Amino acid sequence: MADRPPSLLWRFTREHLHRHWPLLLVALALMIIDGAAYAMFAGGVRSLIDDGLLAKSSSALRWVAIFVVALFVVRAVAAFSHRAILRVLGLKVVGELQVRLVAHLLGLDARFYQSHPPGELIERVRGDTTTLQQVITTAIMSLGRDSVSVVAMLAIIVYTDWVWALVVLVGGPLVVLPMAAVMARVRQATKRARASAADLTQTLDEIFHGHKSVRANNRQDHEASRSRLATEVYVGRQSWAEIGQAALPSMIDLMAGVGIAAVLLFGMQDVLSGEKTLGEFATFFAAIGLLFDPARRLSSVVGQLQVASASLERIYGLLAEQPHIVDTPNPQPLARPDGDVTFDDLHFSYAPDKPVLHGLSFTAPAGKMTAIVGPSGAGKSTLFNLLARFEEPDSGRILIGGQDTRDVSLADLRANLALVSQETALFNESLAYNIAYGADFQDARGIEAAAERAQVRSFQPDLETSAGPRGEALSGGQRQRVVIARAIMRQAPILLLDEATAALDSKTEQQIQAALKAASQGRTSLVIAHRLSTIKEADLIVVLEAGRVAESGTHDDLVAHEGAYWRLLQTQQTLA
Repeated sequence: MADRPPSLLWRFTREHLHRHWPLLLVALALMIIDGAAYAMFAGGVRSLIDDGLLAKSSSALRWVAIFVVALFVVRAVAAFSHRAILRVLGLKVVGELQVRLVAHLLGLDARFYQSHPPGELIERVRGDTTTLQQVITTAIMSLGRDSVSVVAMLAIIVYTDWVWALVVLVGGPLVVLPMAAVMARVRQATKRARASAADLTQTLDEIFHGHKSVRANNRQDHEASRSRLATEVYVGRQSWAEIGQAALPSMIDLMAGVGIAAVLLFGMQDVLSGEKTLGEFATFFAAIGLLFDPARRLSSVVGQLQVASASLERIYGLLAEQPHIVDTPNPQPLARPDGDVTFDDLHFSYAPDKPVLHGLSFTAPAGKMTAIVGPSGAGKSTLFNLLARFEEPDSGRILIGGQDTRDVSLADLRANLALVSQETALFNESLAYNIAYGADFQDARGIEAAAERAQVRSFQPDLETSAGPRGEALSGGQRQRVVIARAIMRQAPILLLDEATAALDSKTEQQIQAALKAASQGRTSLVIAHRLSTIKEADLIVVLEAGRVAESGTHDDLVAHEGAYWRLLQTQQTLA
């Protein structure tokens, strides 16, 4: 992408931190008080020694003590306040960014998800954004408070003796180039570590989601080993980033050691000769000692900014992704959702060398049931993806009521479709919530009726029972019934059933078929079926072979013709 650090950090500040500027200003004021109080303590050392100890003045000592107590009280209140503000602000900003990312990802096409597995996206949304919280809390706090402390300390040491100051800081330029090299290594190591974290999250997602298959195939040790390998790669890469961050404060320590040794050698000579008082030397020495602590923290911030930059590159990389399937400039509502559905000369391929449809054409009559059958890979489910515009055809068009679906807004098109696919997408919510998903959550009567017709009541009378994560609390057939109830409740004019009863036993299938038949009355229904016995009463049966229409007609006509449909029927009867 075009943006590079520090432009990414500035973009993040402009887009997410800027709106919270009143709180940031309050926190900044408190950080200035905190940093200034830290420096004022060093400034009070001279009075403690020259005016109190050496002058043997009890009154001066008492005032110094009162001053120190007041200083630390003020500093404690200021430090607590700005830390609390920045921590809460960090959580809010990261939460806002996560919401923005999720909303953006939900608008992307199916092909994006084919190349970006869930584990990677979870790590981008959670892991990469969480690292930014360090910038908002630790980094901003250090930049605000420690910068004030460093400037104040430098002012004290220069005011006390500028020659001593030069002696102490002479080593500063020597660490600039090494620090720059380390910062570059930290950013690169962090980018690799974040990628490894995404791989690890994806591995864990696959393992936990497929836990039954893992145990059924006795592959626990194999998956544990796969997890260990992914963890080792992540730990190895992250270790380099951590080592780099740890090196930055140590460089400051080396400079501090050289500077302090130098001032001991040169400064004490001035004290012994009487050119400087012991209090001045003590103030200078205290300021030097206190200077390098905030300086170390500031150097750590540099490392944290490199980590944040690496995460921002990945985050803004996601935000730069754009959907390929979008509304036309002036999308129209679907004028006749109850009209014929026509597939006109469709060509489609998921990849240049993998064509799926080859000039496919047929019409599903309005208000009738059209069954689509054929061997695996013939393009049956692809038709549904194209109709819902999850994919776009390479050429050809799809018409509903004579209107090209590409001229219809995506939201309006999908509002007129009710899809039941082989993928039973359920959420860790109540059965009632899952049934009403895409309809009216407040329509209790509609939920009850849909659950009754789809035979959901037969296995769970209480619709407030949770379906479990991904519907894991239910069997495959039970999950399918909940999804069918969802389609019944939507009452969309076009009903798409992709192997809707494949996970049901024969008795339940017959019951559900009766419910679906009643639900499809007056609807244009397209049914993909593997078991041909379930679509004998369809008004039209379309047989696909290698992405083309091999033949079409009613069940009786196709059987009499003894063509592709008859051969499929014979094969199923033989296997039965």
